[in-house]
Amino acid sequence: MHRPVGSISYNPRGHVVGIVGLGNISKLLAFKAKTALGMKIHYYDIIRAPAETGADLEATYRSNLHELLSVADYVTLHTPLNKYTQGLINKEGFAVMKDGARLINTARGQVVDEEAPIEALKSGKVSAAGLDVHYHEPQVSKELAAMENVTLTCHNSGAGITTRINFESNAMKDILQVVGSDGEFSGAPPITPVNEIVFKRSS
Repeated sequence: MHRPVGSISYNPRGHVVGIVGLGNISKLLAFKAKTALGMKIHYYDIIRAPAETGADLEATYRSNLHELLSVADYVTLHTPLNKYTQGLINKEGFAVMKDGARLINTARGQVVDEEAPIEALKSGKVSAAGLDVHYHEPQVSKELAAMENVTLTCHNSGAGITTRINFESNAMKDILQVVGSDGEFSGAPPITPVNEIVFKRSS
């Protein structure tokens, strides 16, 4: 391990982390990357974050995905899987990335096209990948698993007993917060809203 580390590892300070999807989790990531690692934060999302959020994170908004991919040293994915995001990172996306960029996917496996990352990793266009999700879960690509520049994990951070208890406990707290004692809407927002903006618009 110590033999090759000096030639393949870089201090991330001053490098650009490109965040696809600036939600609650990726905001925390951005804060840590900026504060602890001294990284530059760039992001792309279909909804631009409020000005104060961008200012707090010192984050640069990119108006389209390829613009973000072209400037990022590290690309990290934080977007749901739907008909618009399936295959979002594809051959065309990898082609515009910086040579030697790194890809991190903790979102959903099918956000990344099935074969494109294999080609990009083999060619050296992408120097490394960290994948917490997989295209054909629970099956894992044998080609990716065999690559020394790929780290695969199993997306199980929510599997702890206390975490599962908290899922149920917080769901009940949200219900009690939103539904009054008479069974009618109380007017109060949930404690842990999934999409606070949508809730505010509908209430």
